[in-house]
Amino acid sequence: MQTAQFIIELLKAVFLGIVEGITEWLPISSTGHLILVNEFLNLRQSKDFIDMFNIVIQLGAILAVMVIYFIFGIRPLLLTSLRSGARESTTMLQFLMRQRNWCV
Repeated sequence: MQTAQFIIELLKAVFLGIVEGITEWLPISSTGHLILVNEFLNLRQSKDFIDMFNIVIQLGAILAVMVIYFIFGIRPLLLTSLRSGARESTTMLQFLMRQRNWCV
């Protein structure tokens, strides 16, 4: 019986991770979705565990967004800038200045 409960709790945690991964990309609160879905799923853990779980799962989502943003946004500009010289460096600097509001 303990094994079945563990598997059910593990599946609930995986589902919460999927919800966080999907809602992180939407312009709405992913934290709110985690709270709402957790109310429906009723993850049977202590409040401290659930708080830490939410922090860690959101940290993972934020790091994934940063890595993807670097790979597809910043890295190509850096490589282009290094290959072509000053003209592209100015373009990259302008792009980065426009993105500073997004990063803050």
